[in-house]
Amino acid sequence: MISTSLPVKTLFCSLAIVSVMTIGTAQAALKTWNNTGTDFNAAGSWTGGSPSGNNVASFNAAAVTQPKLSSPVSVSGLFFSGTGSSGYDITNTTTEALTLTGTSTSGSSGTSDSSAAAIRNEISSGTNTIDVPLVLSSTSGTSTFVQSGAGTLVVNGAISGNALSLRGGAGVIQLNGVNSFAAASIDTAGETLVIGNNSALGAGTFTINSTSTIQAGGGSRIIPNAVVLAGNTTISGVNAITFNGSVTSSGSNSRTLTVSNTGGATLAGNVFLQEAAATGRTFTILGTSAVNITGVVTDGGTGPALLKYTGSNVLTLNNTNTYSGGTQETISGSTIVANHDGALGSGNISLTAATVTLTLQNGAVNNYIANSANLSLLNTDTVNLNYNGTDTIGELIINNVAQAIGTYGAVGSGAMNELPEFMGTGFLNVTASIPEPATWMLMGVGLLLGAQRLRRKS
Repeated sequence: MISTSLPVKTLFCSLAIVSVMTIGTAQAALKTWNNTGTDFNAAGSWTGGSPSGNNVASFNAAAVTQPKLSSPVSVSGLFFSGTGSSGYDITNTTTEALTLTGTSTSGSSGTSDSSAAAIRNEISSGTNTIDVPLVLSSTSGTSTFVQSGAGTLVVNGAISGNALSLRGGAGVIQLNGVNSFAAASIDTAGETLVIGNNSALGAGTFTINSTSTIQAGGGSRIIPNAVVLAGNTTISGVNAITFNGSVTSSGSNSRTLTVSNTGGATLAGNVFLQEAAATGRTFTILGTSAVNITGVVTDGGTGPALLKYTGSNVLTLNNTNTYSGGTQETISGSTIVANHDGALGSGNISLTAATVTLTLQNGAVNNYIANSANLSLLNTDTVNLNYNGTDTIGELIINNVAQAIGTYGAVGSGAMNELPEFMGTGFLNVTASIPEPATWMLMGVGLLLGAQRLRRKS
């Protein structure tokens, strides 16, 4: 109680403070959907009055009535709490939008901007759907959608505004709208992002910071965004996916992209095997589906980077590539197709597994392997020389043994050296070979004897 004996000025200030605290307390609260009405904006549809401003709209039971916006509204966030709070579909009357201002990256039981995520979906099964436009307006510059259980969050409405961070565990977040938010990222491991629209990832760079899975939803998808793989990434599902923007491997000495969706993947933008200022990194493509790279593959950093294929399908390189750390094929039954002059960069080529295939074809001048690069293979591997003419290389090494200088080709091709490891009509011209250790020893002994004879003559 405030004493009435206080001076008028002090009394006024005290009443103002109490008023602000009361308003703040009222605003920083959960407003719970009571499943009796359908109007999102009506006070009677909620326990404690309708949410707005610094409130969180809470759904803590299974859907009975569906909330529909009758006018635009701004709240801290949406909170679907408890295992049974699924089956909701938030819609609008015409074009009403929902603005989300929460700044928390988790917001487990948030009741205000500072403690609430823009959307937190805790359901362990089932689906909650957002069918209204969303405006991300966090003062932190990034809004967060959290799918903390094994359920699904589907956002069909167009999302605009801030950058969007996606966090979760075993659940699924599906973005189906024509979105224009600043940038997107996946920031916790284990979740699956379904990309249900070519513009679903907004206007900026899409960054995967943790081990995650992505899928193309509703058909094949063509993604225009630049993509940064700062976490190991799996492409799963059925539909094909094409990345028209650049793809950059980042943050690890050995980053992996697993492609196991039925339709396969195309990397149509430039591929950077490591981020700027990095050197000596390895980017590995694996999985059971075909991968086409039509963009230019480059080191991307300050030094050489290695491209490794350990998938069980086909990796096709369709451009003149500039990476310099070499190419490795390391799983039995896999195939790399060099479908363009210079497709294999400037580094050495190593087929380290048995029964793998390297195919060289469709070049204008048949310069698939750099003239100074070495080709290493096992005698159970196959090299398809599907061209007419000659590709010059440095060394040819079979079963760890350097082969003699000369031309090589398939049995019956007319090459100086016909070997069963080669198929097709083309030739490899080997210009260098490393003498065996015994050869080096004999050369050394010969030089020593020659020197002794020269001294005796002197």
